[in-house]
Amino acid sequence: MLQVILAGQPELDVKLAAPNYRQLRQRIGLRCGLRPFLANETAEYIATRLARAGMKQPFAIPPDVVAEVHRRTLGIPRVINSVCDNLLLTAFAMESKQATLEMLEEVSRDMQLEWPGSRQRFEEAGIQSG
Repeated sequence: MLQVILAGQPELDVKLAAPNYRQLRQRIGLRCGLRPFLANETAEYIATRLARAGMKQPFAIPPDVVAEVHRRTLGIPRVINSVCDNLLLTAFAMESKQATLEMLEEVSRDMQLEWPGSRQRFEEAGIQSG
């Protein structure tokens, strides 16, 4: 017997819903989906990732920045990872031991993040968003 694990974006469910994938769909024994994190879960997730990387105290990303990361990533773990990676790289490049909201703003622009209210914020700053 062969067991296969499929992992994918939400679009995988859409693809599997197509009529020509009916037989494959019938053979799926277990389905699991990740929902976006709540604000406190985002904070715990970031703290855990920093701790696993060897940081004893999660000072690198202060609570106000973590809260804004959650808002801008909509709590999506994959996006949280990307934003935090870029945020820490930016802090390192600027020779800072802590990320700031200004750094997050730069990362958000570079990554062309969109979150509720972001389009207006970019337009006010004269920046084209995605």
